[in-house]
Amino acid sequence: MAGRRRPTSRRRPVVVLGATLLVAGMAIAAWRAVDGDEPGPPPSVVTAQSLAAEGVPADVIECVLRVAERELQVAELDPALEDDLVAGCGAARDEIARAGAPEEPPDDRLALVDQPDTLGDDPVLDELWIGCEAGSGAACDELFAQAPIGSGYEDFGVSCGDRLDVLHCAELDRPDDEAAQP
Repeated sequence: MAGRRRPTSRRRPVVVLGATLLVAGMAIAAWRAVDGDEPGPPPSVVTAQSLAAEGVPADVIECVLRVAERELQVAELDPALEDDLVAGCGAARDEIARAGAPEEPPDDRLALVDQPDTLGDDPVLDELWIGCEAGSGAACDELFAQAPIGSGYEDFGVSCGDRLDVLHCAELDRPDDEAAQP
């Protein structure tokens, strides 16, 4: 699944600004937590702060937070999962750079208006959705690859059919005894 997101250079200033505001917000939240006014910062803030302190680039941090959004609503990430996400997001960024992705992709937001979005909108994508939901990692990957950017189809495919415990959809296609081995 690495290499699927297509970052735009227009997002970089937003990411830098967001990271700056995030750090400022974390400082205020930490001060309040010490002062006793409210609990400490949410897990997503702690993760972002930790990754930034380790020197992880802002675009990789944004990717990790986006991919682990649901998990971070509940608790901080397991260190091994966090490491896997950082590696995967970094590899995706590097793969895009190697592929020579244009700095400014065409603005296709208007083209998405008439694109299929979710189950029931497109028969081909619906078949892949159903296969993904049934546990086919290959169907999840294919759904992600064929889905319009930003659609519900894309979200369902990239999340391996809304499976929070699966990092790589290919894990769904392995027998249980093979998946248990490192």
